[in-house]
Amino acid sequence: MRAAQEEVRGVRAALILGLLALAGGALPTSAPATDCPYPRSQWRPGDGVIDVSCARDGAPLEGAARLLFDLRLDINRVDELTLAVLPGIGPGKASAWVDARRERSFCAVPELERVPGIGPILLARIRPHVAVFAPQSAHCAGFTGRE
Repeated sequence: MRAAQEEVRGVRAALILGLLALAGGALPTSAPATDCPYPRSQWRPGDGVIDVSCARDGAPLEGAARLLFDLRLDINRVDELTLAVLPGIGPGKASAWVDARRERSFCAVPELERVPGIGPILLARIRPHVAVFAPQSAHCAGFTGRE
């Protein structure tokens, strides 16, 4: 029991440190040292803290916290604030990204180049952090997802 509590504390500390780094615009170069392929989060309403652990209870990680565990963001579903922490994106490009997605969802990651300000170099920087999990439009018929 004590080992599990220590693991949760370590993961929570890594999450907090990572989110602080993300706020400064730097993404971690590798996931925290953990043997946790599917981290889960759970809200503690009493003190307003979100715990992250490898326990089976809780919800799958969402938003920028996914980046700490080398989990990709779905380019058709991630919110504007989370997009802004990706390297080279920021608030302006995040807003343009959401606007482009409203017009037509993305079938594949390379389609991000239709977002003003995202070209081949920036796309190469963000590619390891994003994916398409399930296309949401009929125009993506035949596309299997991920990338």
